[in-house]
Amino acid sequence: DLSTICATVLKADDGWRLAYGSVAPTPIRLRKTEEFLNGAVLSEETIETAVELARSEVSPIDDVRATKAYRLEVVGVVLARSLRALM
Repeated sequence: DLSTICATVLKADDGWRLAYGSVAPTPIRLRKTEEFLNGAVLSEETIETAVELARSEVSPIDDVRATKAYRLEVVGVVLARSLRALM
């Protein structure tokens, strides 16, 4: 099975960890988004900013499983839902 996209969002004592797969040549951590979240209080505005930042850190491709546009959308949806669940 090949992932269309996969993600892990973790809030640890020492900060946020965001890891995504199938949105770059290899699995990646979204370090700029982590840094932003580490200094922020979660709110809807913070989540919107984090989603846009996350989308800027990935470089998905079109392939038989999904389009680049779809993957960019799902990057944001997964992050927003995860952050809202942790508010």
